[in-house]
Amino acid sequence: MTRLKNRETGTVVHADGDLEAKLLGGGYRPADESDDEGGRPRGNAGREAWAEYADSLGVEYAEDAKREDIKAAVDAVEATE
Repeated sequence: MTRLKNRETGTVVHADGDLEAKLLGGGYRPADESDDEGGRPRGNAGREAWAEYADSLGVEYAEDAKREDIKAAVDAVEATE
């Protein structure tokens, strides 16, 4: 499987075969080691990226929280640091 990163959202996925070809033609590029640095997702990153980031910081949020709710919870915690 190949690791691919979305150029707009920064989301990293694993894909192979036909899916890999489709993603490479649709806004993804091969991921490299610099993509493992972590850090705050871009503002338009998906819910999963924000949830992973919040989890890495120990930020609590409801299981059914939407992306904007998670971002707000992260912002609130980072504002106090």
